[in-house]
Amino acid sequence: GGLDSKRSFNLMGHIQRLSNIGRALSGERNLNAVLETIVNEARKLTLADGGTLYILKDNLLHFKIFQNESLNINMGGVTGADITFPPVEIKESNVSAYVAIKNISVNIPDVYNYKPFDFTGPKKFDAKTGYRTKSMLVVPLTNHEDEVIGVLQLLNARDVNDKKKVNPFSPDYESLVESLASQAAVVVSNTSLINELKTAHQTLIEARDRAEDASRAKSNFLANMSHELRTPMNAIIGMGHLLRDTSMSRQQIDYLGNIDHAANTLLHIIDKVLDFAKIDSDKIVLDNIHFDLDEVLENLSQLTDADASLKKL
Repeated sequence: GGLDSKRSFNLMGHIQRLSNIGRALSGERNLNAVLETIVNEARKLTLADGGTLYILKDNLLHFKIFQNESLNINMGGVTGADITFPPVEIKESNVSAYVAIKNISVNIPDVYNYKPFDFTGPKKFDAKTGYRTKSMLVVPLTNHEDEVIGVLQLLNARDVNDKKKVNPFSPDYESLVESLASQAAVVVSNTSLINELKTAHQTLIEARDRAEDASRAKSNFLANMSHELRTPMNAIIGMGHLLRDTSMSRQQIDYLGNIDHAANTLLHIIDKVLDFAKIDSDKIVLDNIHFDLDEVLENLSQLTDADASLKKL
């Protein structure tokens, strides 16, 4: 009874810790920080010596966090060195890939005496570093749609009283890590979605800015072009006025009148182009003026008279 009470008390403490971790994760928006927190908290929860977190993408398990306290290795996240390991192929012979495929946890007391999986990689790592991989707990990260988005692997559960001693991961720890991985997966999915939305929003902002820049460039071009055209048109109109003071036949006077009217009409069109430029820049001003409809029609007739005469209309 005493042992069960102590075990229940410890489990309640772990559950409270899981709740606190969940709240902390839900407020974090940096995906790398979220992933690092998951591994750190899972290791603290289980007294694990090492931890690896993979994210499943394009049918490969990509290393995101790799830690080994005994070897002082910290890779990935926001505090660790760059990840140098290639992705893991999805093959059932690899324990992490198997967990991703089957969406189940695997708890291994001793990898050197566990036949179902190929542990060539860990054994090569041990031979190279002098490490001894023993107990291993691998759990899937499953989102709210029950889809596996990654895998969390914990290594070598240390004895609470003797850090040199490695224990198997207890079933209690297995359940706690599964709970942590489950809530962490939801946070990872939400964080990824938020980051994607931020990226899309930023893309829209950049597209809007480019469109506004193009619109301003167009307005500037219209304004500059209109001003450039006004100068020679004013000269034409001015020379026409000077020409009126010279001796001309009645026919020449009529022709000059048509030239003057056409020039003024073109100048009016140029002014309208300037108005469009003003509309784009929200600077348009409307003028209410009186006009003579007969005069408008007479001017229209003069504009088309030359073409009509050539065609004998």
